[in-house]
Amino acid sequence: MGEELENHLTNTILKLEEIDVNLYRGSNLWKPVRSRAVFGGQVVGQALVAASKTVADHLHVHSLHTYFIRPGDNTLPILYHVDRLRDGNSFSTRSVKATQNGNTIITMQVSYHKEEEGVLSHQYTMPHAPPPDKLRTTEECLRTFLQDTRTSKQSKATIQKVLADEIPIEVKPVDPLLFFSRKRHSDVHTSTYNQGVITPWYNLVVNIVVVADISRGSNLWKPVRSRAVFGGQVVGQALVAASKTVADHLHVHSLHTYFIRPGDNTLPILYHVDCLRDGNSFSTRSVKATQNGNTIITMQVSEG
Repeated sequence: MGEELENHLTNTILKLEEIDVNLYRGSNLWKPVRSRAVFGGQVVGQALVAASKTVADHLHVHSLHTYFIRPGDNTLPILYHVDRLRDGNSFSTRSVKATQNGNTIITMQVSYHKEEEGVLSHQYTMPHAPPPDKLRTTEECLRTFLQDTRTSKQSKATIQKVLADEIPIEVKPVDPLLFFSRKRHSDVHTSTYNQGVITPWYNLVVNIVVVADISRGSNLWKPVRSRAVFGGQVVGQALVAASKTVADHLHVHSLHTYFIRPGDNTLPILYHVDCLRDGNSFSTRSVKATQNGNTIITMQVSEG
């Protein structure tokens, strides 16, 4: 069933055309009713397919992070540029940039891992959900709401527009009333973090030299018994490099980093900043830190 579904998806809504090495084109894009852009899940899916076409078959996705930069236009194809960051013994890492008319619409960082037993598990327990064949489709739920006398005329008109549109991605909500915002969520999920103050136990000088959108970091620190530069310093320098390309009134509100290779403290690090977008309230940057032409970390950061 899983393989059959995968083949169906990669030959329909997730189908890609290979244009060149590491370059793919996606079309047949779906824009939902009342939406101003291509369905984001389809773009993420196509970007993941593009990345997966560049790794060995025995590797599977174990980590993925995506930033939505601009809305996608369903009348234009999307180009997916794959950067092969690293292929190791157990892991492969890819960076994908999806563009239309030369503008980035999403960026993705994805890591692949071969199947092997491990003692660590970081994910939350999967919540209980009925099997798909026990649930009604979105179309069936909407038709029920259409017959409901409590549904307003405006809502019925919207439902009729949605039903008239071809929906290539079938969604089966576990709780239709909650899914369609016809009731409030009674369970408020909160996370509690220990509050405290981080006191630096050492003085680390960050030396950044900026040349256009490329910065160079030096004075790198390798802790005792470590085989690499202190990762926190590399992240800090990458963030400084990104922040030097945005307006002073903007502040970091989201950041994600992948560690690709260990850094060498005897060599300077180059930070390549890709200015993805400058909007009215937000600016988005992608940073790639390299030594000797090899990527050691990648970072996606949004400031607003």
